[in-house]
Amino acid sequence: MLTTRTLQEADRRAFVRVMSAAFAQDPLFLDLFGEDHRQPMAAHWRAVFFAYLFDRSRIAGHCLLGIFDAHGSLLAACVLEDSARRGPVLSLAWRALRLLPRLPWRSMRLLNAYIRRTRHAAPTSHHHYLTMVGTLPERQGQGIGTRLMHGLIDAARLSGNMQAIALDTENAANVPRYEKLGFRVSQRLRVSETDVYCMLLTL
Repeated sequence: MLTTRTLQEADRRAFVRVMSAAFAQDPLFLDLFGEDHRQPMAAHWRAVFFAYLFDRSRIAGHCLLGIFDAHGSLLAACVLEDSARRGPVLSLAWRALRLLPRLPWRSMRLLNAYIRRTRHAAPTSHHHYLTMVGTLPERQGQGIGTRLMHGLIDAARLSGNMQAIALDTENAANVPRYEKLGFRVSQRLRVSETDVYCMLLTL
């Protein structure tokens, strides 16, 4: 039996573990941090990034959802941002400053370029932005990520105050999967060595 719920502070370590594994072969993260077998620090840098993402999302009041198995183990998670919610500026700035010395300078520059260009491609109207959605590699292909996506889409539609959900994927194989959920490619970008598909679902 699977359960979907909002992630709490106690889920931080599980979130980092799941997302670090889910994105180990993602083209953007390979460009950011390198391959595990070539760069000994790659797994550590991914973990640092996802710990920052978890903390930042909780401070900003964004939605952190997870799917758990019957034993309470996290299998999949996502981060869904509200485009109109900014959060406490000073706290977020302090978190970002603390991240700087913990990741390579090249990775930070590339990450900033990626965020700047993809957010520019997002709609100007009030929307959700799906920052990340990931499933443990050994549980992929079992419909868990799709279940999570259906849940957040339904929740966004019920909220009644959003016009769209935007997301970006660097994996071309994910494009048809998102299209089956109603997303369409709105723009295609090239950031460093990575092709990015900006997608949009109108609610």
